[in-house]
Amino acid sequence: MGVIDLDEDEPQTVELTEDLIVIIVIRQSVGRHPEKYILWAGLMKLVDTEKRNEHRPYPYINLTPRKYLDPGIPLIPLNALQSIRIHGNYIKTRLGNEFYACQGPMNASETHDDTRLDLLALIFKDEVECVMMLGPTRCLGGWNLVDGLYFVENEGGSMEIGPYTVATVTSEPLVVDGEPGENVTCRKLKITDRKKKVSREIQHFQYATWNDNDIPPGGWETAYQVMRMVTGSKKPIIVHCTKGIGRTMCFIGLEYTSQLLVAHENWNFEEVFKKLIEKRYCSFQNTRQIGWLHVGMVYFITRKFNLDMYMVREMEKVFKEMIKNGTGVPKDGKF
Repeated sequence: MGVIDLDEDEPQTVELTEDLIVIIVIRQSVGRHPEKYILWAGLMKLVDTEKRNEHRPYPYINLTPRKYLDPGIPLIPLNALQSIRIHGNYIKTRLGNEFYACQGPMNASETHDDTRLDLLALIFKDEVECVMMLGPTRCLGGWNLVDGLYFVENEGGSMEIGPYTVATVTSEPLVVDGEPGENVTCRKLKITDRKKKVSREIQHFQYATWNDNDIPPGGWETAYQVMRMVTGSKKPIIVHCTKGIGRTMCFIGLEYTSQLLVAHENWNFEEVFKKLIEKRYCSFQNTRQIGWLHVGMVYFITRKFNLDMYMVREMEKVFKEMIKNGTGVPKDGKF
């Protein structure tokens, strides 16, 4: 039983004219702090109250419990990855980009399998060319490596994981004008299956400054630049963080929602967001992440169609005032 494309019946695939897209950008950008908070908090409630069912008729077999990092995050069975069984869901954009939204790999332990093996097998099986990792390689404090790390940080290093050898061929920072620091490291990894005597090189992008339960520092240009690189691949793009929600769905959502909205004149962020969260349970962790995605969606549309940046800058200003000063956020609200 294969993966199901939950958007396969999408009737509208043609982009609107530029004048209509400008209207969409304006319509999405306007609104003061309280209005935005009400919208985003309402969408977060949809995520929190969704019905979560892992049942799918035979021959589908549920993922073994030893492959769940967090048993509280169930796996949607309809679009669960099938070629190699890992905690991941298939998401296809309007333009045909295929994303695998995945939980991060784990080392073997008393309670968990070594799912690094599954990730590497998936890369070979589905001929993956790009992997996006959201989060640091080291735990808070900078000494200990995170669980499930499947590559060496520095160029020239290598490690063995079961029958696989993973070598870091190159490693260099992605420098983006206007963004603080070096948020993303671009690596070329060579993965060798020593038993089958075959190798595969992939592009690996690590957004190291994006922490769990949070949004990345700076703006949206870094994500935009990385997205343009990974979506150049015609093969499935693996995106993972620790739990495969929050950061992972924010990143994939930037491309998914921005592509979808520009083909629907009468839709808004709420409609495309609802379509997105059908693809993975527990998809967002807080209202701030949803707000970040909304602004980022408008940013992506503005950049792709080379529109004036004024409206998205105004929307960004509202968003950042909500974070910094709590403007428009109720006293008992969380943002």
